[in-house]
Amino acid sequence: MSGRIRTAPAQRRTRVRSSIAAVFFCIVGTALANSWDDPLRPFDATKRSSDRMDITWQLVDKPAVTCEREARRRHPEFRGYGYQPDACAFWDERTKKCLIITSRKPTMHDLGHEMRHCFQGHWH
Repeated sequence: MSGRIRTAPAQRRTRVRSSIAAVFFCIVGTALANSWDDPLRPFDATKRSSDRMDITWQLVDKPAVTCEREARRRHPEFRGYGYQPDACAFWDERTKKCLIITSRKPTMHDLGHEMRHCFQGHWH
């Protein structure tokens, strides 16, 4: 017989569950702490492409469908978002024009998030 001490199956399961829970909480905590999408997190507003932009705000019934269509129209190589966006923005730094697409009842966060794209481009 070897010199190893064997633990009971129940003890091993408890250790595995505890380890999994610890890893899960570390991952979730890190993700929440570093979220680029936190509406209350301050950001550097000096990093922008322009301080002026002609913004058009389009209200639609199905923002995900309209955003996908607009993205494909502007960028034929576009292969899809991979998720259903609640809103989107398309900007042109040369012409200083930006199109924001949202639902007819967006949140303040939806609108602010997309407006930030107008001024800061791909910021996340």
